[in-house]
Amino acid sequence: MTQRFPMEITFLGTASIGGVPEWDCACANCMNARVNPGLRRTRSSISVTLDGRRHVLVDAGHDLKQQLEAQLAPTPEEAGETGRMNRLDAVFLTHGHADHTVGVAEFCTGKSFQIPVYAPPDLVDFLFGSEESPAYFGELGRLARNYVEPRGLREDEEVTAFGGLKVRGFEVPHTRVLPDGRRYPSTTYAYEFSREGKRFVYAPDLGRITDQLRDRLDGADLFIVDAC
Repeated sequence: MTQRFPMEITFLGTASIGGVPEWDCACANCMNARVNPGLRRTRSSISVTLDGRRHVLVDAGHDLKQQLEAQLAPTPEEAGETGRMNRLDAVFLTHGHADHTVGVAEFCTGKSFQIPVYAPPDLVDFLFGSEESPAYFGELGRLARNYVEPRGLREDEEVTAFGGLKVRGFEVPHTRVLPDGRRYPSTTYAYEFSREGKRFVYAPDLGRITDQLRDRLDGADLFIVDAC
């Protein structure tokens, strides 16, 4: 009997920073996408669920509102008296480029769900700053005060989400290296998800395949990779 994979992965978006079509592009792919909506693609993001009710989101780009509306919008019955409902258990951000982060601003509306937002520690600093010195997202609509909980995730630190779903982040090459060795705008993580002896790795932006990444992939059941 074939064993069912113990996690359900939904591709919310699979495009790069410009989406498909890109607004200023007249290539065959973009022209065809303008005529045929089925060829259009939103920016890169996935959700992971076990039961279709609670989800972990990876990355929050320009198209997040559209993606959540299409996949995770509540029904009136689910929303109840408040008229609001959140299906997101946590958000994990891979790195600081705009097509992976600007959608975080979508969480500063409606009810305060205090959604945990995990990211490399330098990315949390870059996006949210601190109480003494808040960065742009920290003060945007009181985002970091009322609506999300920014949490710096150290490399290889394990987070246990719903249903025994375990998540780890580890560094991969992608963002620019500054003269002092820091990455700008942040370190880039790939994420490893595991449950019931099954494991998959998600690396939506990757400069090259490294020996460290090969070691991580040893024994993985699934590897999702794109771009550089």
